[in-house]
Amino acid sequence: ASDLDALRAVLPPNALIAALEAEPARLAPAGDPVWLLESHGDIPRTRNLPLVAGEWPREMAAAAARGEADDLAAGATPIPVVIESGLARRLAAGGDALGLELAFAAAANGKPAQIRVPTPAETIAAPERRLGVAGVLVDESKQSTNAFGIEKKHLFTEQVHALLGEMGINMQRPPWLSSGNGIFLPAGFLAASRVHSIFLRCDPLAVAGVSARAQETLVARGRRPLVASNGVWSVLTRPELEGYLLLHDLFFWLYVAIGLIVMTNLLLLTGWRRRREIALRRTEGATRGDILRQFLWEGLLLALLGLALGVIAGMALAALRVGIDPSAALTVSFPWRATGDSAAILLGGALLAAAYPAWRASAHDPMLLFRGGGRA
Repeated sequence: ASDLDALRAVLPPNALIAALEAEPARLAPAGDPVWLLESHGDIPRTRNLPLVAGEWPREMAAAAARGEADDLAAGATPIPVVIESGLARRLAAGGDALGLELAFAAAANGKPAQIRVPTPAETIAAPERRLGVAGVLVDESKQSTNAFGIEKKHLFTEQVHALLGEMGINMQRPPWLSSGNGIFLPAGFLAASRVHSIFLRCDPLAVAGVSARAQETLVARGRRPLVASNGVWSVLTRPELEGYLLLHDLFFWLYVAIGLIVMTNLLLLTGWRRRREIALRRTEGATRGDILRQFLWEGLLLALLGLALGVIAGMALAALRVGIDPSAALTVSFPWRATGDSAAILLGGALLAAAYPAWRASAHDPMLLFRGGGRA
């Protein structure tokens, strides 16, 4: 608890902090392993694990701090707990585990603590304690990403894990964090336990600074912490990224300029090669304005076709990029505003690029073209 207070003092006001103390237990009568997780703080919000059903009893830690845990253990009221969804399915056989009562027997004579489901007519007597399921929390094994922000099913996830392992970074999660068989208990419930993990959640822009301050604080208190954070955010929020964004804008305008120059030359060549067609249309009554509008529309249609193909190709490449990247920090979303701005720039530029070729094409004298055999 003192470590948590020290961390809260150096963290930003909007940062969330929670901790877990873990102790193995057995589920009677089969003896299947479960984990008793004494919680400090708001675990669901800090770990970003949603509740499947019920609620997180915010009064659990407060009751223990006031010394009411012994009163609750006397049997008058079940102590509220939250269980993970994997354990809920086992205890309730696929049904609703909310309101389910459990009997807890502390560890004794070298044996681990025991959890069992009493019969409806059974009275739980000391030294056992009554636990009441107030909520069901989704277990981390059901999440698509791990705590490092790496997608579990992406193409190169295993390769990234192997690479980090070679660098000495342990990607293996402790079983009590992702077993799906955890029981979250009030702070102060376990007689002899120690904090195994402290979870911090903050603004993505502050991840690097918060990680450094947390490590410095714990080291100053004589701890030996292993700090892990999503490193992708540190890259995405570095000041150097602004330079890359500026370079992106420069290349955009460069490619737009090159594309419009190519379009102008293409329409000039088209007008030259179609001069007999233009002459024939003029003799049939088409005006210079008709020829001008025809070439302007052709330029616009060419720009629209290029825009559509560019958007489709860009979204396909983005989906491929996200699909093979193990990090979950980036997702695919359609850039409506950027597409709208690009469309306005390209269509406006296409009109300007097509204006001169259209004027040249409309300026051909049909009599001169026919007199010269189409070589004027």
